[in-house]
Amino acid sequence: MTSYQFENLNITVNQQGDVATYTFEGEMTERFDFKKIEITKCKEVIFNMSQIRSFNSCGIREWVFFMKELEEVDSLSFEECSVSTIDQFNMVPATLGVGIVNSFYAPYYCEKEDKPLERLIHIDSSANDLSQGQAPILKCESCSMELIFDAIEESYFMFITGALSRSA
Repeated sequence: MTSYQFENLNITVNQQGDVATYTFEGEMTERFDFKKIEITKCKEVIFNMSQIRSFNSCGIREWVFFMKELEEVDSLSFEECSVSTIDQFNMVPATLGVGIVNSFYAPYYCEKEDKPLERLIHIDSSANDLSQGQAPILKCESCSMELIFDAIEESYFMFITGALSRSA
């Protein structure tokens, strides 16, 4: 296992056979120096973005440069993208690069319990709803009430069109 550490960002790399998983944790800022990250020559590269809390404008710039460096990777996919990551994919499409999103967190709200929740959505299993620009219907794990999608579907799922067409 390899690790990279930047001021507010940690990246760990776990390679098993022809698959390398890069797990990002923290904040994407100007301190992210993509030139120091070695991308292994694997058939499949996975970026787990579940622990990315935020991007600042300089962090976005560095990330876009990083994505341009990865254009020759055979297979780049994003797993468990945080809400913050999805916001960036929607605002700055170049942040997705040549990668496809396989799963992501989406904001929901439980009216009965009066609390916001984030739920993991897998594109393959929710493709029917997502292809229509609709949030999957989910239930609260503790009270079993139907959750309310807590964003504007039209804007939150903008990145999905590319993800669905590239994964088909």
